Amino acid sequence: AIGERPVVKAMLAGLALAICGTVLPFTMFAGETQADVLMETYLTIPAGVLIATGLVKAMLTPALINLGWRGGHFFPVIFSGVSLGYGLAILTGADPVFCVAVCTASTMGAVMRQPVMVVGLLLMCFPLKGIVCMIIAAVIAAGIPLPKPLRK
Repeated sequence: AIGERPVVKAMLAGLALAICGTVLPFTMFAGETQADVLMETYLTIPAGVLIATGLVKAMLTPALINLGWRGGHFFPVIFSGVSLGYGLAILTGADPVFCVAVCTASTMGAVMRQPVMVVGLLLMCFPLKGIVCMIIAAVIAAGIPLPKPLRK
């Protein structure tokens, strides 16, 4: 609907990022460095904030890319999974590494649609003992049909 109006697109993207970043600061960046910070400080952040951060980051990234911002979705998707995993670990009392591994596998599986590749990549980051659960999560997420506007 915006058409080829790069200034309008950049302003909308900047406004969306500013609003989200003001409310949820971890949504501001790709997530490479922030994942390390989150790993050290997740217990000081409420579960609802971590879950909201993961969900908003997952929705904000494709919106910004579609508005013309440069970058990819790989690290933001990983960060979204990490944030969701820590939030769910706090809520449920489950092992944080397990929750982060499964949530990251499911978010990446939903985006990449290639569960074997997802698990192969994530085995560099997570322990081997969680491989079965990561495979299941990635397969289920990859099998969820996309809404019509997101299909190619």
